[in-house]
Amino acid sequence: NNTTYYYVGNHTLTIYGANNYVREYSICIIPTVEGINESSTYNGKATFSVLSGNKIIVDGTTYTNECTITEVGNHTLIINGSNGYTFTYQFTVTEIISIDDVYENKVIISIENDYQSITLDGKSIKNNSECNILGKHTLVITGVNGYTKTYEFTINPSINGVENDKEYQTSVSWKIGGNATIEVDG
Repeated sequence: NNTTYYYVGNHTLTIYGANNYVREYSICIIPTVEGINESSTYNGKATFSVLSGNKIIVDGTTYTNECTITEVGNHTLIINGSNGYTFTYQFTVTEIISIDDVYENKVIISIENDYQSITLDGKSIKNNSECNILGKHTLVITGVNGYTKTYEFTINPSINGVENDKEYQTSVSWKIGGNATIEVDG
């Protein structure tokens, strides 16, 4: 007989023959997961399917055979099969964000996918918040299951009317963009 069996899990194949002949094979059918790899990281979303017909469980939520995860964080994919079989994949979805090292005057902090929280210099902020305070800043994005990512950036002022290391006769006027304290000595 030519038989194809697709059910994920641990199975016993028993063959019966003449004169009380019995032969058993212990077999394990593992699921085929398409779209993600074990311990991989995906920017913005992870989309995958399981070709076994078994239910997919991601972080405790049950899906059918296809799934897209957009929430920032560390995730666990579990597929339960027959006779105690469990298949587990770990994967990470990262935030979609564009952060440079240096900005002039201000920056709008925008994350395109789902996340748990955003803090700027230790204070909670909302998505699409503007930061116009000159200086060095630390942005922390928190996702599910212990995921955190830290970004460092600086906001410099725009200065019109003066140049560094240039001499001016009698007086000079300038305009500074950005939110800062200005001190001129002497």
